[in-house]
Amino acid sequence: MSRRESLSGDQMHSGKDAGDKGSSGKNDNSDEFLARRYGERGIKAIQACRDGKVEKYLDFFVVHGVTGTYVVEDDFCTCSDFLFRSSECWHILAVKYARSSGLFIKKEGWYQEKMEKPPETNTI
Repeated sequence: MSRRESLSGDQMHSGKDAGDKGSSGKNDNSDEFLARRYGERGIKAIQACRDGKVEKYLDFFVVHGVTGTYVVEDDFCTCSDFLFRSSECWHILAVKYARSSGLFIKKEGWYQEKMEKPPETNTI
């Protein structure tokens, strides 16, 4: 199994979306920039992308974190860190980095439909 292939057979995206560019024209989501500016949050964001924990559905990006799975849209995240502090959490940083680097798993379908399905019950 290749490095860019997940256990479910989904392929890591290899193209690049339009990255965030600063006034210098350089990509502001580079490894060095994120680590220097955001410290541990930046490092966690980079690692999440490299570990295949960032998924792009037709409607949202989804980041699988340590304690849950979070929906990220633009500068909003469903994690408690963002909701309580209203600041850029590492999930948002991971999506920004994923967009600029192309390191995300492209999923077919809408995440919203996945959320609407009732949880499976144990029938044993």
